[in-house]
Amino acid sequence: MISILDKFRTFTFSNLHSLLDAAIDLNSVEAIKQHVRDLETAHRDMLAALAGAKGNVSALKAQTTALEERIADLTEKIEILLSDGDATNDHYADPFGEQIGDSEEELAALDEEIGGAQAQVAVFEKAEGQIKSKVQQMHGELRRLASMERVAAAKEKAAGALAGATAALSSGVDGSVDSVKARLQQRAGTADATFEQAVDRLDAAGGAEAAVKKSIGASKVAEIRARLAAQKAAAQPA
Repeated sequence: MISILDKFRTFTFSNLHSLLDAAIDLNSVEAIKQHVRDLETAHRDMLAALAGAKGNVSALKAQTTALEERIADLTEKIEILLSDGDATNDHYADPFGEQIGDSEEELAALDEEIGGAQAQVAVFEKAEGQIKSKVQQMHGELRRLASMERVAAAKEKAAGALAGATAALSSGVDGSVDSVKARLQQRAGTADATFEQAVDRLDAAGGAEAAVKKSIGASKVAEIRARLAAQKAAAQPA
């Protein structure tokens, strides 16, 4: 199991160092996102390696406990044989003593192995902390860039609006309005003159009609005056 963990450790730390030392374009949001994804994958791998290393330590300690219990059991058996007052069966203790010797050798080897496994756990824990810190740092960079992107977008939108307003103000519409205004004023002046001419013609036509009526009226009055004069003359005695 240790050999497998050693291979995984070499592979994981090789990737980890390349990730932590990678030169990232901090002005590229997509580059940082990809780097964060790579770091998160490495972090998951590191957590798996750490869990495996801790499990290995637990398994080795369980083996140590079992050996210690076996040594205690063998020791108890030897003590019973040596303390039963019968020296003829003391030789039965010898195989138990040999087993204790073998177990103690295994125990010493396990203690050394546990020390190495615990050191490996410590290294993995340190590496896990480093990569976790790097992930947090990159997430902070992402938030910073996202904020900058929002600010830039808002400024671009405002600049576009101002450009549109500037174009509208400088489009020459005022000159066009003045031109239209002048044409309308010209039309109004022409219409006023035409109206005045029509009024004059109407007044002239009305004056001629009045003169005709006046002439006719005078003629009628003259006729009645002549008729009255004739009647008066006829009524006087000859």
